[in-house]
Amino acid sequence: MGKPSAAAQSERTTLVKRLINGEKGVPGIPVVLGISATVERFNKAMEGAKGRITLPSVEVDPMRVQHPAY
Repeated sequence: MGKPSAAAQSERTTLVKRLINGEKGVPGIPVVLGISATVERFNKAMEGAKGRITLPSVEVDPMRVQHPAY
């Protein structure tokens, strides 16, 4: 998959912000969920979201979500 170029990353960020915040009379999506091994990037992205509240992060034990050994 590789590392995206700065332009591609910027475009993706802009698209995500438009989906979250809404644009040109189109409302933003009502609920945003983030699932990540590291939540810092998601939290930072949501800092700029308009009219949102943030609920506390939920930590899940990795052993509970990993596939069992075959």
